[in-house]
Amino acid sequence: ITGFMYPKACKGEDIYFFGKLLETIEYEKGYPLNTFKVIPLIETAGAIVNINEICEACPNRTVAIAFGCEDYVTSLQALHDDEGISIFMARAAIVSAARAAGIEPIDTVHIRVHDLFDLEKNLILSRKMGFEGMLVLNPKELPLVHQYYSPTNEEIAWAEEMIELAENSVKSGKGVAVEGNKFIGPPMVKMAHKILDKKKNINL
Repeated sequence: ITGFMYPKACKGEDIYFFGKLLETIEYEKGYPLNTFKVIPLIETAGAIVNINEICEACPNRTVAIAFGCEDYVTSLQALHDDEGISIFMARAAIVSAARAAGIEPIDTVHIRVHDLFDLEKNLILSRKMGFEGMLVLNPKELPLVHQYYSPTNEEIAWAEEMIELAENSVKSGKGVAVEGNKFIGPPMVKMAHKILDKKKNINL
């Protein structure tokens, strides 16, 4: 066991207290501090209100934060619509809070497990929003999930070219530059490195 998912995380105190329980176990069993990692599961309206403190409550132990849409929609007394409008704000809040805290945002399950067309539509939106992965209910969903959360050949080619152009720009004494129709600057270079790091980690 390397970690735990904490369901129904409602506020930062929940994760802080759970982290202290794990710390006690680590001490008693002779494990190094922060051996066991935590992924809070966000499933209520209250958790979204407290999302930043949940993400930041155990900075050396919390590695990701995940979304549970069904309980969230129930807590809102909302409708689970086909367009995903009722969960869009929550998804955006989770991605923003996770990235601000330096942890990975994990999207909610796709409840129509036999509708792979709808899964693909959700994966496209999820990637655009900034999620790093998603919870999966059925193994048949895995090929599409792996495909969409892995860098594409086009993204890898862009990243390699961006880094090369940035290096050439630095050699010519420019902090930012335009090469052809490509703008080269620190945000693009940072994104390029992240894409190549992800590719490397997937291939380990």
